[in-house]
Amino acid sequence: MKKSATQTKENTALSLLAKDFGSAMTNFREFAAVVEKDDSNIDRKVELVRETCADVMTHLQVREDVFYPAVKSATGDEELVKRELNGNETVKALINRLNQLEPGDELFDATFIVLGETVALHMQQEQQILFPEARAAGLDVAALGKKIQKREAELKAREGIEEQLSNINITGHHADGVLTKAGFQP
Repeated sequence: MKKSATQTKENTALSLLAKDFGSAMTNFREFAAVVEKDDSNIDRKVELVRETCADVMTHLQVREDVFYPAVKSATGDEELVKRELNGNETVKALINRLNQLEPGDELFDATFIVLGETVALHMQQEQQILFPEARAAGLDVAALGKKIQKREAELKAREGIEEQLSNINITGHHADGVLTKAGFQP
C-alpha cells in the first residue's frame, strides 16, 4: 500500500525528531561497553560524555525553541508541553551533575548511565504521547520539520558553540556560560 504525500511528510518530520537522539543513544551504549570492558579508559569515557552531552543539549534546545511551542499552539494543551519541559529539566540537571563530578568519581559512571536511561524514557514518552497529540491537532509537521532542521543548523553553526560544548570541563567548571543551572545557554 502506497503512503500519501501527507503521510510521508508527516512521518519524515516526526522521524527527524525521533532520531535526534540516535547518536547519543549509541554513545550511551558504547559508554556502558567501555565501563564493562575497560573501566580504566577514562579518556574515552570523558570523550563520550562530552560528545553526548553536547548532542543532547542541542536537541533539547531545538525542541524547546521550535517543537514544543508549535505543539502548545496546535493543541492548546499547556500541561502537555510543561511535562516535556520538566523532562528536559531532569536531563539538564543530570548533565550539570556530571559536570560537577570528576571522571574517576564513583558516581560519574552511574550518573551518565542514569542520564542515558532518562533520555531514553523521555524520548519514549515524547513519541507515545506528544507525537500522537501533534498529529491529532493537525500540526503541519512537514513545515515544522524544516524549522527544526534550520534551528539545529543554527545552533551547530553558531560560532564556537560546538567547540564550547565539546570542551565542557568535566571537573566541575562550566565552559564559558554554556551550561548553567538554568541549562543550555547558546
